[in-house]
Formats: sequence, structure tokens, C-alpha cells
Amino acid sequence: MKILAVEDDAVSRAVLRKSLRKIGHDVIEAEDGREAWTIMESYLNERTGSEFSYSVGPDCIVLVVQPQLEKLKAERVIKKL
Repeated sequence: MKILAVEDDAVSRAVLRKSLRKIGHDVIEAEDGREAWTIMESYLNERTGSEFSYSVGPDCIVLVVQPQLEKLKAERVIKKL
């Protein structure tokens, strides 16, 4: 499973990445909500292209509360995917 892990603390993000990879997941990392937003928008833009593959985007998002990313904005982008 491809997981987008969003965590602003570098140590916590490393622990999360290591734990998820240890059980066989691919991990895409974002340091904060803004970076996660950019990553999700890039997947959405790829999806609207003629050669989009549904295997490109993450299957799951682990989103720790991020002050830079409003919950409603995140929900809108995720629903579009």
C-alpha cells in the first residue's frame, strides 16, 4: 500500500516511515500540511491527464493535525482523488 505520511517532527516522521516500511508499505513523506497539499494536487493533476494510472496516488493518508492545512481543504482534495 502506498501511504502519504504527514508529520512535521523529523524524528516522528522517521519512526513512522521506518514502521510503515517494515510492514511492507511504500511511504511518501510530507513535512507539513502545505507540502502534503502540493503532493495531493500533483496527483490530482496527473489524474486529469489522459495517461493517468490509478496506481500513482497514495492509497492511504496518515495526517497528523496540521495547522497549515485546514481540515475542509484536505477533505475536498481527498474526495477528488
